[in-house]
Amino acid sequence: MMRAGLVIALLATLIGCDAIVGAECADGLVRCGDRCTTELECAAGMDAGGMDAGVRDAGDAGDDELDAEVPIDGDAGRRIPEGGTQERDSAIDGAMEDGAVEDGAVDDASTGDGSMGDGGGPMGCDLGEIECDGMCVDGRTDPIHCGGCDIVCEAGEVCADGVCTATCDAPLVRCGARCIDVSSDPDNCGGCGVVCASGICIDGECSDALAGHVVAIGHDYVSSRSGMRRLAGNAVFLARGSPARVVVFEGGSTRASRLGTDAAIQLVANNIGRTWDRIVVEHPAEVPYELADADAFVIYAQSTSTDAELREWGAAWSRALESFVRRGRVVVMFETQSDTNAGTWQILDAAGLFACTGRTATTSPTIMVVEPSDAVALRVPLTYAYERETVRFETTQPTVVCSDGTGPVVVHRTIVP
Repeated sequence: MMRAGLVIALLATLIGCDAIVGAECADGLVRCGDRCTTELECAAGMDAGGMDAGVRDAGDAGDDELDAEVPIDGDAGRRIPEGGTQERDSAIDGAMEDGAVEDGAVDDASTGDGSMGDGGGPMGCDLGEIECDGMCVDGRTDPIHCGGCDIVCEAGEVCADGVCTATCDAPLVRCGARCIDVSSDPDNCGGCGVVCASGICIDGECSDALAGHVVAIGHDYVSSRSGMRRLAGNAVFLARGSPARVVVFEGGSTRASRLGTDAAIQLVANNIGRTWDRIVVEHPAEVPYELADADAFVIYAQSTSTDAELREWGAAWSRALESFVRRGRVVVMFETQSDTNAGTWQILDAAGLFACTGRTATTSPTIMVVEPSDAVALRVPLTYAYERETVRFETTQPTVVCSDGTGPVVVHRTIVP
C-alpha cells in the first residue's frame, strides 16, 4: 500500500537532501538543534522514550479467448481510486481509474535513468528504504528522516509509518526510539530486541529460513487457456501469506496483458482457496519500498519499455530483489514479443536473478511440461496449446518447467538463503 509517508519522502527527495557544508555541518554530520552531530547521536539525544518507528486494472482485454471459467471478483485485489491513492478492494473490476497508465506508457515522472524526475535520487536502496544524501534510511521509522529526508520528529515523538506522532498505535509497539510491528520485524520479533537468526518473523515468531523463487514465464496472457493460466497462478502462490500480498509492476505492459495475467492468477486462487491483495507500483522508484512487506512481485510482460529502461530498473532494484528472494519471497516475470526491446528478462538479468541472453518467438505447435513434479506445473496438462506472442528463453538456468522442444518457455529458479 502506498503510504502517505512515501509521498512526503518523494517530495523531499525532489527538493534535495544535500549536507550542510562550509560554516554549517561538515560531510557525514547533521544539524541537531544548535550543533552538528551524527544521526545516531542526534536520535539518542532527542528522547530516550523513543521515536520511530482494486486494482487500477488492465481494462477490457478485447479478446474472446478469456473465457468465462475465470470469475473476476471476490478477494482479488486493490483498486486505485480517483486522486491516485491506494485502497484495499476485493474486486478486479476491469476498469481503469482516473490517472491510470495508458497502454504501454510509463508514468510521466519516469525519466528512465533511475531517478524520480528532476532532482530525484537513485533507486539502489534495500527493502522499504529511501535515499537521503547518499544514505539509505527507513523513512517509516527513522525519527531523523520520518517520511522523507531531514524531516525530524520533535522531542517525545516517535516516527510511526512515516508520520511523527506522540504514541505508537496498535499493532505497533514502542521499542526504544521507534514504533515497531513486532509481528513481522525480524529484529524485534514478538517483543523488543528479539532477533531472528533466519531474518524471518511470522506472526510474532521467528521462522526457519525459506527458499525464495524466481519464475520466468514466456507467455503474456493477452489470450490464454486454462492450462497456461495455471502456470501463472501456481507461480504467484508459491508465496506464503493469507491473503498473499502481491506487488505488481505495470511499466510498459498493455491493459490486455495485465487483465489476462490477473485472470490467470485468480483462476488458481479460486481453485485452491487462496486470496490475494494486488498492490500497484505507480513508479519504478517505489518498488523497494513496496516490497518490504510483500509476498510476491509480479512483472508484467513489458511490450513497450525500452532496453535502457528495463536494464536500469533491474540494476536499481537489484539490492532489494536480492533481499526479497533471500527472505523466501517470490518474483514472477512474464515475457512477450516486442519491437521496442529485446525482452522483459533484462530486468531480472540486470538484477542478477536470471541469466539470459535473449528470447525467440516459438513456432512449435505445442508446449510440453518437462518437469511435472515442479510446483509451478501443478495441474498443468503435460502438453498444452500456447497462444499468441509466446517466446522461449535463451538461458542455461537449470530448472526448465516447460519447453517448446527447442528451448525453455517456463523456468523456475529456487534460491536458498
